[in-house]
Amino acid sequence: MTTISYSKTISFAPLFIHAMFRTGSTYLWSKFRQNPDFHCFYEPMNETIQTIDRKYYHILNSHKQIIFENLHHPHLKKNPFQEYKNLLNTYGPGVQFYKKSFAFDEFCSSEENPDLKRYIDFLLLQKKGQRTLLQFNSTALRSRWFAETYPGSINIYLIRNPRDQWESYMDLASNNFGIFGGDLLAISKNKDDHRFQPIGERLPLFHYDDDILMKEIMFYTSVSKIYSNEEKYFLFYYLWMTAFFENLFSADYILSIDELSNDQEARDRFQAYLASHGIRGVSFNDARIKNYTQFLIPVSVMEEIENAVFQIIIGVAGQRSPSDIREAILRHGNTAAYINNISMALSKTSGTIATMNAFNFTTAGFIDKPQKAIISDIIQSMTNTIYQTEIQKRSLLTSYSYRLGQLILSPLMFLNCLYKRLFSTQSGQTHQYISNR
Repeated sequence: MTTISYSKTISFAPLFIHAMFRTGSTYLWSKFRQNPDFHCFYEPMNETIQTIDRKYYHILNSHKQIIFENLHHPHLKKNPFQEYKNLLNTYGPGVQFYKKSFAFDEFCSSEENPDLKRYIDFLLLQKKGQRTLLQFNSTALRSRWFAETYPGSINIYLIRNPRDQWESYMDLASNNFGIFGGDLLAISKNKDDHRFQPIGERLPLFHYDDDILMKEIMFYTSVSKIYSNEEKYFLFYYLWMTAFFENLFSADYILSIDELSNDQEARDRFQAYLASHGIRGVSFNDARIKNYTQFLIPVSVMEEIENAVFQIIIGVAGQRSPSDIREAILRHGNTAAYINNISMALSKTSGTIATMNAFNFTTAGFIDKPQKAIISDIIQSMTNTIYQTEIQKRSLLTSYSYRLGQLILSPLMFLNCLYKRLFSTQSGQTHQYISNR
């Protein structure tokens, strides 16, 4: 197996961006992608990587503007998975060496992982003469693994004001995008990890396995509907705080998208950091992230949940002491208000005190036997729905009528695409959408 090692001062040290969803990670990735010195891979563990094929590229290229505007992502000249096009399996869908377990089954793992290393090595070795950047949304607890497996790599952890990030989740949920389902999947799959065990003591978590990652996401997105908004925020904020504390000690740089958007000094500081590693020519002056003024949950309730989570995580076995965490925050130099609030709370905490009664959910009897039976029925129903949907989709795609329609429509779709491209070139129209909600 190829062993890859780098010095942090040479030009080919890879960049790994780790982030949760709705943090502006697509914007950050796209800014590096615009630089010809970089070869950038978008979400190498994304569910799309498992099922992508050449037909998918035609669909995504035709509709990428609609898809990404609905996700409030920045405008992209080419689809985000373009860099994988020549890396697909020869027979069957998916990218070579990718495994479905990489995304969430191994979300908390810091153990040696030869299969994951082979996949990352495969991506890193694609472009000689360019620095490789990989941007992840399911490695918030694995930056230490990347740092230790790839000595000399640069690991950046991107954060956002958790209340704004949460409200962005809810914005997309209203448009049928189940972003929270990914977080619930990560926590549920790893509920026996010592960092997540306190969640299982407070709320029911369900385990569901499928060979297809998208089906698991669909399942957990459906299951998320049985939790109240307060319970969802508890789960989200618990993951947010756990990942933040983890990266204080394992990431090379913690970047606040809020500071990047609103503070020129923060932009200068980040660009100086990049320059110290030989990275220049990437501007973030157009960074914009939405700040919310209204929330689905009253701010007083959010504060109560945040305080409960804070106390629980501080008391988790093996967690760093409050003074160590506070020193790490100061060392990273973030000045965002929500980081200052965490630092102040740490200064008032004398020891590792875990209080499980700091916040009482209205669904205190949520997991009694009658309700468990009801929930089991709901889950079984959702599982059946997922499989029925898959059967119907396969039946449609293999039907003669669908094939005949594709045969007839393909030339027309090609001409339509060609006409749009020519018209766009002649009119010189450009579209710019850089904000990320």
